Amino acid sequence: MIQWANRAGYTFLVPALAILAFVYAYPMAKVIEFSLRHRGTGVWTALDNYQRLLGDPIFWQALWNNVGLFFLIPILVVLSLVFSSLLYERIRGWQVYRFFIFSLVLLQADDMRTLMVGITVFRDRFSVNVPVTMAGLLVAVFPMLLLYLSGLRYFVSGLMVGSLKGE
Repeated sequence: MIQWANRAGYTFLVPALAILAFVYAYPMAKVIEFSLRHRGTGVWTALDNYQRLLGDPIFWQALWNNVGLFFLIPILVVLSLVFSSLLYERIRGWQVYRFFIFSLVLLQADDMRTLMVGITVFRDRFSVNVPVTMAGLLVAVFPMLLLYLSGLRYFVSGLMVGSLKGE
């Protein structure tokens, strides 16, 4: 049987979860609805936009670049901390290192884009293909949404444990 203190915690949590549901669920529903329509006319196209997106090799290249970046971020953080501490100490050759970093920033290839940057390919000179872009953004957000939903019960239980510590 749930004690009164636990019920009170859930009662106080309901408005916050309702606000979160409105802030996240409503825009997500609009993105899904918008991605299923034609760009100019607003006519229902079902999954044609997703079929076009998933058939594009640029999208798959951007997706794999994003996956690779996900696994490289911890390594890059550690290396940047090491190099920044070495640069702070002004070891021999620090100007050469700064030159290489500056060159990497200026010389970026199109096929090395991450998913969010790669989605910007779906635009013309004077217009943006918004439904296909929305479909790409939805596909890009889907893994993070699954991760969030799979850990939601731990998040809520952590909130409840933190709210009942004073008793």
